[in-house]
Amino acid sequence: MKYIDINGKLIRKDPIYYIQDLFNFPEYDGDIDRLYEFLIKIEEETTIHIINTGCMTPLLFEALKKVSDKSKYISVEVD
Repeated sequence: MKYIDINGKLIRKDPIYYIQDLFNFPEYDGDIDRLYEFLIKIEEETTIHIINTGCMTPLLFEALKKVSDKSKYISVEVD
């Protein structure tokens, strides 16, 4: 099982490189649809834990929630 912690405050500072490093996303350009397509293909049990969601863009937060709804491998926890 894989655990990923996302801090909304850190994402706000440099979202593209933060997400690229966090998910090992090759050449992420900030496109939310590309992020969704990348995450939905993950076939490893993954828990994404998010803090400071108020600092995140609503599009990113919704994309992560959508992935957790559609994927049997990804779950999202919010504090």
